[in-house]
Formats: sequence, structure tokens, C-alpha cells
Amino acid sequence: MTPKYHALVAEQYDKFKYCFRIHGEAKNLVGEIFANFGELKAKYGFNNLFIIAQDVSHARGAANIIKKIAEKKGWNVTGLEIYPTGATDFSMGLLKAKNSNTEIINIWMDMPESAILLKQWYEMKIPALPFGSTLAAAEQPGFWKATGGKGEYTLCNVVNAGNAPSTATPWTMKFYNAYAERWKVEPEGLGTSSSYMAVYVLKDAIERAGSLDPDKVITALEKTDMMGVYGRLRFDPKSHQVIPSTDPKEGAVGSILQWQDGKRIVVYPKSIATGKILLPPWMNK
Repeated sequence: MTPKYHALVAEQYDKFKYCFRIHGEAKNLVGEIFANFGELKAKYGFNNLFIIAQDVSHARGAANIIKKIAEKKGWNVTGLEIYPTGATDFSMGLLKAKNSNTEIINIWMDMPESAILLKQWYEMKIPALPFGSTLAAAEQPGFWKATGGKGEYTLCNVVNAGNAPSTATPWTMKFYNAYAERWKVEPEGLGTSSSYMAVYVLKDAIERAGSLDPDKVITALEKTDMMGVYGRLRFDPKSHQVIPSTDPKEGAVGSILQWQDGKRIVVYPKSIATGKILLPPWMNK
């Protein structure tokens, strides 16, 4: 998801012109996160942010970027805790968040043990909203069962619509329901709807190119303009990054969900939201 990927395509086009990215990228994801942080600040007066990250390069890097941007935006960053992959006890970090009057805990983890983090957060009744950026465990349909319902109120970004239920486009629930019927599990998260759309986009480009010649297909892909599971799909002709938007009629829309009463409820962007962010009862203002 690094922005360096599509920047490299633009900078060395002749070498990397065969590369296209059909899903969202980290810079846009961070923008979506801060859009939500801003709304929570405006609505509840939140200003204290604690960051928890897995000890891997992408998570450490993202956590430091979030810290830097947050401080520039006037947030009080109350701490940044790094946990090794496979860690199973997060109580000390959670206590630090609680004791520093933290209101949002931003989480960057793709390890399954992050489900334990959320269970501990719930059991300790930490008065801060868990907001995952990369939070693979919470993306999964089985998260509710895995946490015994103690993952309720957890938020996470699944990058594109269709990875959680919404009516972003006529394609969205058609894909969602067909996937669930075929695989006996709901779409699991990042990469599900975009992998599906990649096949349709490539098919469309080949048909318009009338050829399998790589350069002709590339030209056709650069002119892609079609509706899909997560909105209007077009590529930047220089970087080959799919063009994002908060409106599915204009571009590829993301999805931030919150676990509410056993369901993954899309809360962002507003154009496709099926609900609003809820606070746990022990921190209601």
C-alpha cells in the first residue's frame, strides 16, 4: 500500500508501466483516518491519541507518520507502544493509554493476536475508542466469535467498499452475497473486492484493445472508466494508481467499519455509510 509504489511507476514509466494498483493506498488511508478523528474531535472534544503498532516495518513507519501528522494537527499524542509479532499481552500499553486520559487508540497490526488486544481492551474497560488502521483480525467476519463479542465498538479500515456490506454501487451486495454463498464466509477484508474487480477491469481492457499485446492492453487500461464493486474505476495515467473518492460515482471509495452487535457496520465515507460511530457505554460523553 506504500505510495512509493505508484510514485515509482510515474518516475520510471517505461520500466514499470506494466504495473497497476486497483485498490487504495496508504496516503489516502491516513487521510480517511484523520477525517474520522476530526469528526470525533468536533463531536466529543477528543484530543488525546495513543498509538499501538506491531514491530514490523510498515506498521512502525505508519505509526510514526500518524504521530507526526497528529501533532501537526494539534492532537496530544499520549504515547506510542510497539509490540513484537506474536505478543499476547497488551495490558501495560492499555494501562498507559488509560492513565494518560487517551480517547482514541490508533492500532497498526496485521497479526491475529490483535484480537487478544481488543479482548483485553474490553475486559479492562479502557475509556478510549480502538481505531484500527491496519487491523487484520477485526477485518475478518470471524472476529466477533473469536473475541466472544468483546471486539464490539472496534473500528478498522478495510480499504475498499465491498469488503464489508454496503450499497456503494449495484455491484457491491451482488458481489458480497455471491462471495458468501460460494465460500461460506463473508468477504474477509483488504484485497477481496479489489481482487475480484481486477479480473473484470483486465477483461474490459483486453476487449477494448482487441489484442493481448501488452502495450495495447496498457493503453486500454489507462483509459479504464467503469463502475465496479467499490465505485467508479479509473487509473491515473502516469502512476497507474486507482483514483480514490468519497463518492462512488466519482472514484474508488474506501470503507471504515465498526463492530456493532455482531455486525460489521460501515461508518465511512458518509456516501455509503450504513451507520454511525458508537462509543462504548463506559466512555459515553
